[in-house]
Amino acid sequence: MPVDLSDATSFGIDLGRKPDLDLTTFTGTHNVRAGVSPDCSFELLKAALDVATSELLIYIYNVSAPHIIELIAAARDRGAKVRIMYDAKDTSGDEANKLKALGVELKVAPSRDPRRVFDVCHQKFAVIDKKLVILGSANWAASAIPKRLPGTKRRAGNREWLLRIDHKGVAGWFRTLFNADFDIEEAPSFDIDFEVEVREEAAATASFAPLLDTALKHFPRLAGPVTPLVSPDNYFAHVKKLIDGATKRLYLQHQYIIGGPSAPSVDKLLAAVKARRDAGVDVRIIVSSRFAQNWI
Repeated sequence: MPVDLSDATSFGIDLGRKPDLDLTTFTGTHNVRAGVSPDCSFELLKAALDVATSELLIYIYNVSAPHIIELIAAARDRGAKVRIMYDAKDTSGDEANKLKALGVELKVAPSRDPRRVFDVCHQKFAVIDKKLVILGSANWAASAIPKRLPGTKRRAGNREWLLRIDHKGVAGWFRTLFNADFDIEEAPSFDIDFEVEVREEAAATASFAPLLDTALKHFPRLAGPVTPLVSPDNYFAHVKKLIDGATKRLYLQHQYIIGGPSAPSVDKLLAAVKARRDAGVDVRIIVSSRFAQNWI
């Protein structure tokens, strides 16, 4: 069943060991590149990883694509100090062995005993040379980030999004998050008696007939605030505020949305979406048909 970690202590999860983060907003202008899968995600990721010469921090739910592991190895060979933290619920067996073979500093994310603080560490981001961060929805798997460079044939794969932000402040914030979770100390394991719904990413389709081919978009001087959002710290409050503030249109795209008694915060967000629709806002939602949805 899905679990709402806003009440995590009732499940025996020791949130007292959760690091305190400086939840800040970065103002001014920002150098941002945007890409999507399967169109140009690999192009975006490769260009970012190719920059790494001194430090590469990777905090990833799943990393398994051979063509991405090759990029990590190349950064290591250039002299970058590579540290990887991965979630053992989705990266295990041969995939974990491939990471170990890189010979870099490797640690299981704090979603497994004896460091368990979170149920799942589902983030996907990398901090490069303390000056840029790349983040998005995509696992570093072949189905999520197909090996496709400009001018080559499109590949089948998931619909995902990625952002590259060249900003030392933003990169520093994500570096602090990485180090905080990396440094969580070991503690006695918990006996937790509940089932967690873990959803695997949808398999790539056998055939693919795109309506358009989306190219990378570069915003060299994107004006406005940038606020990193992270669960369970500040995501709900900020997203709820954004939804409540919609006056013309509200477009949402998710793999799945699950509400119900076990996820009260999700129900509150859905209620806010419904309120915007009732107020005349143009509300459109895309979810995958491959996963179940419970709507209010």
